Amino acid sequence: RPFIIALPQGDKEYWVDHANNGPRWGTYVTHDVVAEIDGHYRTLADRPHRAIGGLSMGGHGAMQLAINNPDLFAVVGAHSPALRTYENTFAFFGDRAYFDAHNPLALCKKYPKVVSRFKLWVDIGREDPWAGADEAFHEQLVQLGIPHTWNEYAGGHSGDYWGDHADEYLQFYSDSFAN
Repeated sequence: RPFIIALPQGDKEYWVDHANNGPRWGTYVTHDVVAEIDGHYRTLADRPHRAIGGLSMGGHGAMQLAINNPDLFAVVGAHSPALRTYENTFAFFGDRAYFDAHNPLALCKKYPKVVSRFKLWVDIGREDPWAGADEAFHEQLVQLGIPHTWNEYAGGHSGDYWGDHADEYLQFYSDSFAN
């Protein structure tokens, strides 16, 4: 099925509004990018016809943006999400409360009914340094009864890995809109 893909620039900012009035990367995606696409293209501008996905820190960002904006997105893809703990995160995640408000694990635990509304895909490469964190995330989703597609493949945290699975990702998004 045809659909529009937008690939906005995100630097290394995790797609989160930075604590203490820093850059507003999350707002950029959820307001500016969505409005730009809906304003300039023939879209079905509603939740059932909108997805968010990302690779690595973009996978983390896609999850937290969807959970924090549940009326905006229906489909979420987290491809090799870089899921950090509070102890190994960046200063722009602020204090523990701010971090938890933008941490997919904490958000899923706090809002399992919200997350259950998404058509959700999570994947990781077995040789990826984030594999342990992502497997724990998958187990948390299972324990919380949150439906999702989980795929673990050969490969690492690289463009080759994501390129090898691009067809599967695109099929997931296409099939998700079909239903």
